[in-house]
Amino acid sequence: MIKLKRFVLTILIATFILSFAFAVGACEDDDYFAEGEYFYVSLSVYAGVALRYNALPQYIRDSLPRDGFILPVRKIRIERRTTVLSLSESELEREEIPLSVREDGFIAGIGGLYDRAIGAQSGWIFFVNGAFATRGAGATVIRASDVIEWRYTARFGDDGL
Repeated sequence: MIKLKRFVLTILIATFILSFAFAVGACEDDDYFAEGEYFYVSLSVYAGVALRYNALPQYIRDSLPRDGFILPVRKIRIERRTTVLSLSESELEREEIPLSVREDGFIAGIGGLYDRAIGAQSGWIFFVNGAFATRGAGATVIRASDVIEWRYTARFGDDGL
């Protein structure tokens, strides 16, 4: 009888601990927002680094804005659980800026400027709040007030930016 009581008590304690662990793990910072609510972030696309290189073909150079901003910094209203990729796709489409996304979610080109246009290590990278992203654009969920920056790099981020 004592063994049965200990077994039942162990099961109850384990159930309580697991329930607490799942409840804590399920809570995310953005769960504060009810379904359909929104918040603001900023987004920009900058290709100024490419303009500094003679290797950039002239027809691409001519198609880029002189200040390098394909999409100047702008404040955008989004719903929770929006990813960097989905935000970029929708905003660039709205602005009629061409975007090329590979099957794996890698951004191959924005505004006619593609990876490897000025060298083997050149291409598009993105930053969130000034920090180089450690996950892909499709896996990076945006939080309220995030600053998203797409930058063209000549040497895989080692451009002195």
